[in-house]
Amino acid sequence: MARLFWRIYVQPLSAILVEMALLPIIWVAMEKKVRDPFRWKLLNAVVFLGIVAAILYTTVLSRGENAQEPSWIPFYTFVEAKLQPELYRTMLMNVFLFQPIGLALPNLLPKRAHPVAVTVVFAMLLSIGIEAAQFHYHLGRCEIDDVIMNTLGAAIGAAAFGRVRILAERYNQSKQHMGGDT
Repeated sequence: MARLFWRIYVQPLSAILVEMALLPIIWVAMEKKVRDPFRWKLLNAVVFLGIVAAILYTTVLSRGENAQEPSWIPFYTFVEAKLQPELYRTMLMNVFLFQPIGLALPNLLPKRAHPVAVTVVFAMLLSIGIEAAQFHYHLGRCEIDDVIMNTLGAAIGAAAFGRVRILAERYNQSKQHMGGDT
């Protein structure tokens, strides 16, 4: 698991941005291909549980004690990144790591439950829990910016998936209206 995250982490930033843009499109295409609602929910449940487990493993369970000063000032990482540009990559990876939660979790929730809002709140609470564990057990550096970037990643995933789904539905409706079959 750590190797997979490392392989993703060392990619050029442009590749990561392209993958982030393509992921919702791929997700919508997969939904259309699966067709069976039960299988689609099952796939989303597996991805959701898998990514949450991977996140917890990577951010808490696989780390040794390494106490660092916490960073409580929002967006301070952007200030530090001017001296350490690698921090931009770290922030982007925090967004990327939580994007699959934004893609999978809304598909597991009933529509009346405001799935995007629930997903964003879940991601924020998960991230706060991770940062609290890192702080309490001295597992790296507890940063408010990690919470912000992780929450942003889930929000981007949920919003992008919702938008791509709407565009796909409109395309299919216009195709049917023009006489094409789906």
